[in-house]
Amino acid sequence: MLQIELKDREFYDERSNKFFTIKGRKLTLEHSLISISKWEAHYKKFFFSREPRTPEESRYYVKCMTITQNVPPETYYLVTDEVIEKVNEYINDPMTATTIKLTKGRHNGEQVSSELIYYWMIEFGIPFKCEKWHFGRLWALIAICSEKQKPAKKMSRSKSLKDMVSMNESRLRKLKK
Repeated sequence: MLQIELKDREFYDERSNKFFTIKGRKLTLEHSLISISKWEAHYKKFFFSREPRTPEESRYYVKCMTITQNVPPETYYLVTDEVIEKVNEYINDPMTATTIKLTKGRHNGEQVSSELIYYWMIEFGIPFKCEKWHFGRLWALIAICSEKQKPAKKMSRSKSLKDMVSMNESRLRKLKK
């Protein structure tokens, strides 16, 4: 979880020709599969895309990440570039000691959506309560499951033949005793 403190800010309303203040507040955020799903449902595009998110999209993602209850919608106007920078640092933190050297992509270049991640959770028997984990941890778990599920590498033909010859020689020696 990440806690951010949004400060009071004064805005000007051109229609009424008046200044007004939006009260700051403390927000608790979680970068999770649930947050990503909400964001993708709103924007109808992949969260994990090569193109960077716009400031508006980043602000909306902060809204999707918010687990604080009853936050007025205008509060998100207080999200500054500095806050987005802190949020991005939190998003990029793997939140795990596990390091995995991933082999060439499991998904063969297809775009990764929240639904595909839910599919992998089902495929690997990962409980849905993990959708609330920091996404870095969930991603590490999926990567581990993927690596562990791969079949063992096949032995080369020459190595296989050498092993068979060795076993046959060993058996012949035992029979001659």
